[in-house]
Amino acid sequence: MEKVKFIHAADLHLGAPLLGVDPNDPLIDAANKAFDNAIKEAIKRKVDFFIISGDVFDRKEIPYEDYKFFIHEINKLDVPVFLCAGNHDPFESWKRTKTYGPLPEHLHLFPQDMVAKFDVGSCTIAGISYPQNKYYLNQFAKLNKQDLSIGVLHTGLDIDETIMPVKKEELDVLEFDYWALGHIHKRETFKLNNTIAYSGCTQGLHINSSSTNGVNYVELTKGKCDVEFIPTAKVKWLKLDIDVSDCDNLDDVLNLCRSKTLNYYTRITLTGKTKLHNEFNVKNLTFIQNQLTNCQKITDETTNDYNLEALKEEGLFPSYVLNTEVGDKKTKLAVLDILGINE
Repeated sequence: MEKVKFIHAADLHLGAPLLGVDPNDPLIDAANKAFDNAIKEAIKRKVDFFIISGDVFDRKEIPYEDYKFFIHEINKLDVPVFLCAGNHDPFESWKRTKTYGPLPEHLHLFPQDMVAKFDVGSCTIAGISYPQNKYYLNQFAKLNKQDLSIGVLHTGLDIDETIMPVKKEELDVLEFDYWALGHIHKRETFKLNNTIAYSGCTQGLHINSSSTNGVNYVELTKGKCDVEFIPTAKVKWLKLDIDVSDCDNLDDVLNLCRSKTLNYYTRITLTGKTKLHNEFNVKNLTFIQNQLTNCQKITDETTNDYNLEALKEEGLFPSYVLNTEVGDKKTKLAVLDILGINE
């Protein structure tokens, strides 16, 4: 086998709800739909095998329903699947699923107490489940490998040192062509002598999630590793600052927000200098939010668009505020905001 093609997935978190989303929303099970998308990609691309680097499930007490969904999806594949347990679903959790039924023969769960390896043609896939024993690096080093080799781990590297920390350089010297890592939800690829990669999570679960969620499609030959990112998420999250300076009325604000938030679950912050600043009270903001699909929150950080020179000259109280030597400009503008002064 001169070249291998495979999908590297991680952090599926099956069964996890989307935080802040109505439980009756049809996309509440987006994590499951994202995994289904990954399986479809594997079938379409005719991969040689499929790797999952931990956290298949969101809870240590794996629900039977989520387990059955996972097995149903895995059984759509007719190629080997290699899996290590993660910190959300450690090896002990997988041992307890024996009461649910046997794992499919083509699904290979790496053990916890030692590094195990499997050969697919000219490629070795080796891994260990979380929590790993402290001697696992030595075990990787002693393996007899085929021409191509892949390591599978659930680790925080030195990014999150609470989860089986290890330095990238320590993995690189083991001379595996590709390290398929899980735990960090943001996609990262480190090119050293070899490739060390997090595929990220398949579906972001809350507003602070990365807006890029999916899997890695990898084509590996000796001396060359091509990694393509494949989006899988059904729900995309976005924190959005929207400048409403050019809006003449609240209808303009609503239409602008609609145009910016299609296909996203969003939190919006209105920004800019605008004569509409005093219209952004709680009642109006709540109404605008309710008119938008999947907007979790909308806040106002606009400022009034004052004609300061005109206010200084008109001789009324705002003129006194602006012309006094007491207080800086920011404080004076805050006083005008309190007064509800517009241009």
